[in-house]
Amino acid sequence: MNSKYAVPYKLKAPRGGVVLTGGRFKKAFDNNIGFLKGFDVDRILYWYRVHKGKPAPGVPYAAGAGHFENNLKGQTAGEFLMGAGTTLLWIEDTELRKMVREILKEMEDCRDDDGFIIPITQDEFRTKEYPNYTRAWITFGLLDAGYAGENRAFELARDMGDWFNECDVLPYVKDMNLGFQGILANTRLYDSPVGVWKDIQVAIQAYQETWWLEQLIAGDHRAIYDHPGNHPHVYETGGRFQCLKKGL
Repeated sequence: MNSKYAVPYKLKAPRGGVVLTGGRFKKAFDNNIGFLKGFDVDRILYWYRVHKGKPAPGVPYAAGAGHFENNLKGQTAGEFLMGAGTTLLWIEDTELRKMVREILKEMEDCRDDDGFIIPITQDEFRTKEYPNYTRAWITFGLLDAGYAGENRAFELARDMGDWFNECDVLPYVKDMNLGFQGILANTRLYDSPVGVWKDIQVAIQAYQETWWLEQLIAGDHRAIYDHPGNHPHVYETGGRFQCLKKGL
């Protein structure tokens, strides 16, 4: 595994060279390939093309009242690349490879000049919570495409990581709803061939809750089930207020 860690991994997972010859795993694997091939590349890339001002045929996934591609613009591209990239580790498939390359090329063509690769304005990233959640899945997808042999995808992930590591959202990114999930992008990027120490530094700076870690180390069970979160919980707050009134 990666030599960037003070304590090396004891287990090593293969990234190829395993062939399924039959049984339930083979059936599930083949079904997954069929599922991935059922995606429409134009629909996956819809918001990327809109962001760039290019013609965008078709409609995005979950068009209309749907949540995902309306609020999580670009996440379908990331999730498709995760599925296709990890599939191509084990078996070469011409059609799937073509889809991956087409998506990567268009994502690169439609990204901002500074490496920002989410198909929204950077002002939206500063003021809305969902894009940082999406950043994790786009990063994962790019890395999985890289492990599948698309080396340019590693570079695209690195460029997005460099943008994030210097962005002005860091002082409050954890306190955005779903913002905490962005830590996954930094830790997995660090673990990749293009990871740098700053990925971990920023994860610590922006996301680490030392007080919570101290609770865990002390064996305080409340650290598991009574974490206050970064937003007041209306039912918890209301319930405690009622208890307080009765006590008075």
